[in-house]
Amino acid sequence: MNKILALAPLALLAGCTTSEPYAMSADDEAELAELLGDRVPGEPVSCLPANVTSSTVVDDHTIVYRVGRTRYLQTFDAPCSGLDRIGHVLVIESPMGRTCRGDRARVVETTAGMTGGFCTFSHFIPYRDAD
Repeated sequence: MNKILALAPLALLAGCTTSEPYAMSADDEAELAELLGDRVPGEPVSCLPANVTSSTVVDDHTIVYRVGRTRYLQTFDAPCSGLDRIGHVLVIESPMGRTCRGDRARVVETTAGMTGGFCTFSHFIPYRDAD
């Protein structure tokens, strides 16, 4: 019982820490800028179109999906641990048959089948060619 009481102040201190806001590295910012090009952001949408042609993982917070000339930016609120590692895939659990806000995904290491991080999708920001 004394051990539990002795650890109680440490638990309280842990609750007082603040997490650092997410900051993308300069290399990842450059990659994202290249992927989006001179496209302009539109209003957020809840779901990706069903005809996604490809995707690019920028880092463990960021994915860019391609649908024709439009790019859809997904930025997870929390890191999706392992997403940006070679040999890892994102397995999406989507009850609607297409990826939407609120859907969960998990990162799976392909050779051993081990599950890494879990993520929840937020809104997708479409980037379209300027008129």
